[in-house]
Amino acid sequence: MKYIYLDDSYIKSCKEEKTPRINAIGGIIIDDENEEKLIKIIKKEKSKYINPNLPIKWNFRDSEVESVYKEFGKMQEYSNLKLKSRDIRLAIFKEAQAIDYKIVFSCIKSYSSDKKIIKNKKEDFSQYLLDNILLRIGNEAKANKDRYQVIMDWPTDSNPKPYNRSYFYMYNTKKTISGNENYVGPLEQLNFKHSICFTKCTPSPCLQFTDMVVGALKDYIESELDITRKNKNCVGREVYNIFKDKIRCSCSGKKTGWGIIVSSGNQLFKNQVLDIFDN
Repeated sequence: MKYIYLDDSYIKSCKEEKTPRINAIGGIIIDDENEEKLIKIIKKEKSKYINPNLPIKWNFRDSEVESVYKEFGKMQEYSNLKLKSRDIRLAIFKEAQAIDYKIVFSCIKSYSSDKKIIKNKKEDFSQYLLDNILLRIGNEAKANKDRYQVIMDWPTDSNPKPYNRSYFYMYNTKKTISGNENYVGPLEQLNFKHSICFTKCTPSPCLQFTDMVVGALKDYIESELDITRKNKNCVGREVYNIFKDKIRCSCSGKKTGWGIIVSSGNQLFKNQVLDIFDN
């Protein structure tokens, strides 16, 4: 069995951008044997500072994480955790280099900066992003006999509808929900499970790791797009340099179009991402 752990996010083109114009979804592809190894690594590194069953995310100050520590009376551990956030994240990714997993990440940028237009297009963007990931993994699935289960963190805006609809079309038909060709064929024929599983990352070590993968890529992309941050140190860049070889790529090492999937509609943004990941 292979698991596809996914998390969605927003990315700012620059620090001054009030409403993020870039929508993203990403995560990891991992089999059950390496999933167990990853969970052991995460718990081992967490146990150096906190109870290994308590959650972490890329943003250690996230209110969802804090609420769990508060509920179990572990606020002192939470304070220590925040002080060691960089060390923990780097240690987990360094240790995870020893196991086999692949990173996939899909993003799209709105032409408009109007908040209402961006909000109205959110569902379309979400569907398009998941379609792109499923098409790549589906193409890979045609060459093997593995079963696949998609597991998603509960969506950022608490709306799973676009992901469910995207998956329903990809699973059952030869068209994506946007009407494009599903060139890998229905996912049902490729040993995918019948539906996406949604949960919260707080009880799931692998979704916590996924959140950190997406968070690091977000941080890295923002630092590259924003000229005021480009030459400044950021943890996202440090982590990216650790896991960059885990990004799904072609035989020649090309990441874009394989593990980093960008909408071709906004060519300027696509070229920027090409510069970041392939050059």
